[in-house]
Amino acid sequence: MEIGFGELLVIVVLAVLLLEPKDLPRIAKKSAKMYLGVRSFLKTNWLALAEDAEENKEE
Repeated sequence: MEIGFGELLVIVVLAVLLLEPKDLPRIAKKSAKMYLGVRSFLKTNWLALAEDAEENKEE
């Protein structure tokens, strides 16, 4: 799953409208860490997850 420029722009506009501007840097940093963590997990475990899904599908 990749996020395009349009989706990113919508997220940024909503964040500016809904959140206080002083909180945006902190929230952006936490969001980036979470995204990188999930991405790293999926990258290292993708093959195992795919194999498990295949095994469950056959049963």
